[in-house]
Amino acid sequence: MTHLVGELAAVIATALFIFALYWMNDPKTARHAVVAGVTGMTVAVLATWIQPEIVHHGWIFVAIVAGFAVGIPLSRVPLTAVPQRTACRTRSAVLPPASSAPRNTSCGSGSTRRSSRRSGRAPSSPR
Repeated sequence: MTHLVGELAAVIATALFIFALYWMNDPKTARHAVVAGVTGMTVAVLATWIQPEIVHHGWIFVAIVAGFAVGIPLSRVPLTAVPQRTACRTRSAVLPPASSAPRNTSCGSGSTRRSSRRSGRAPSSPR
């Protein structure tokens, strides 16, 4: 019986995740998407937790605590800052520092000086 509940919960969680991704495409349904995603994750965790093969419940508890430790500080970041933060981190991870491609100067204070050193020009004064 526990396996049947687990399988059913996996199907429900999968459907909720798919709906959450679909609803994220429209600002009008984005709140529904967040609720569906959270509900799907809760169903998935609880379905895993009730399985008889799970004997060390401490690992699931550690994962939940780690998720809260990362998620709570990130939830305090204004949503308007998320695209810029993501773009800066992605660009710095993709382009090596010695690249000749122009760097986005809004990502940090040191990027202007580094790019001017590579081009042989004198560094500009900070604005």
